[in-house]
Amino acid sequence: MRPEDALPTIAEIAVTLAGFTGILLAIQSNASNRIAGQSDRFLAVLMVPANVLLCALLPFGLAGFSASPRVVWGIPLCTHALLGGFLVSRTIARIARAGIKFTWPAAAYISLAGSAVLHLLALGSGLGFLLPHSPGVLVLSLIWSLLAAAFALVAAAVVEGRAPAAQQGAAAAEPQRVPFDR
Repeated sequence: MRPEDALPTIAEIAVTLAGFTGILLAIQSNASNRIAGQSDRFLAVLMVPANVLLCALLPFGLAGFSASPRVVWGIPLCTHALLGGFLVSRTIARIARAGIKFTWPAAAYISLAGSAVLHLLALGSGLGFLLPHSPGVLVLSLIWSLLAAAFALVAAAVVEGRAPAAQQGAAAAEPQRVPFDR
């Protein structure tokens, strides 16, 4: 199987992950014990599948304009590397600024480091420096991005289930609301 044969499946997985993230965002927007900044985490997770979907479908659109690997694979590789690299660096900056404690620190660091390395590799491949215009690098980088987004989604959902002690005390003082009471 050629690497480019996996791109439609990757696009389908990205749409599924984006849909699931959207469902969690809708549920989270109704939660009474919402943690500040949690929506930002879910939106960041939603941007990754959008980037993956764009870059997984881009080679098919570009193939209609040019048969050159520089165009068909170079543009999606550079696009994924730059957009994904921006998302990874933004995430690292937000974590450092907010002093967020990871739910699973070792896995989070591996995920972020792997993403950074693969985005640099994708940029090098897209520009023709390392493994020039390689569909395999694009597929590997897209799959890693989806895995990292799924991990971040699970971590954000776990954090969402926990409220800080001050919020738990305030929630205990408030009367419990039944969602469908009339």
